[in-house]
Amino acid sequence: MRTNKKESNTRKQNILFAGIVLVVIIFIAGRWISSTTDYYFSVFVQYQEDTQGVLEDHDALDLNTAEQALLEPLEAAFDSYRNQRLCDRVKITANDDVTLAGDFYDEGADITVIALQGFNSDSDSDFLFAPYYGEQGCNLLVPDPRTHGDSGGDYVGYGYFEKDDLQAWVNWVLETYGEDQQIVIHGTATGAVTALLAADEGLPENVGLLVLDSPFSSLSDIVSYQIGNIYGLSKFPFMWLMNNKLEKAAGYRMEDVDVVASVSEVTIPALFIIGEENDYIPPEQSLAVYEQYPGEKELISVPGARYRMAYAMAQEECENAISALFLTTFD
Repeated sequence: MRTNKKESNTRKQNILFAGIVLVVIIFIAGRWISSTTDYYFSVFVQYQEDTQGVLEDHDALDLNTAEQALLEPLEAAFDSYRNQRLCDRVKITANDDVTLAGDFYDEGADITVIALQGFNSDSDSDFLFAPYYGEQGCNLLVPDPRTHGDSGGDYVGYGYFEKDDLQAWVNWVLETYGEDQQIVIHGTATGAVTALLAADEGLPENVGLLVLDSPFSSLSDIVSYQIGNIYGLSKFPFMWLMNNKLEKAAGYRMEDVDVVASVSEVTIPALFIIGEENDYIPPEQSLAVYEQYPGEKELISVPGARYRMAYAMAQEECENAISALFLTTFD
């Protein structure tokens, strides 16, 4: 009897100890998951100091020697473009009273190109198409996206806030040059998403052409892909926690940035540029947007091209396609 009672007490103690250990593990795991979610929110939504360091660890963004060699002459051409032109620093106010800033290269032309850069890029970043548009005699406006450069704002919206910022920039161009000014919107990655979301809400008829380099299909899709394939985190519970934090802090959810669902009635002529080996924004996501797009469209799909490399590897094809669209759109 005593032995059985002793064994019973020992068993209870073991169960209690195991329960305490489990609670401690759950507590530690919960704190880690919560702190990790907060960290990535600060890096990718609040766009704080650690952002650059985190992105530098991306294998998907790490260029090899051959890629760097292809980019160098294009980057040098962009530097030359900037050095040979006067640049006006422009500031406007967004509809939520955030101050937006950008660089404007005024050629006195009747066509203005608005270049929307991707995440972690601003007006100081290389816009490799600038020399080409300069040869066409176009004005060029390169805004700092909100939270980037001199533009204000508390949160990155991945197109959710930025689509309204784009509307404000389009209005500024028309106020500056008049209602006859023609506009091209050239977006890369998040910039391409911004252009498409703004077009869905309705852009003036002056916007005659979209050039869309590597748009993602939805914020849910790209976060799901990157959180698992780039950062090695479990999609659950991080996706759920991040979405809740987005809604509470920034006022939107991932579902609010659904590009495929937003383009069904957009009819602005568009050129899509896709790198077939893009492992930062999967090409199948960009292709899904292209296939859903109902307007006049053209696709340049570049074999072997990773993120940012499509133009460098198919420069002549890209420029010829844009030139042809200029002739048909702005005749």
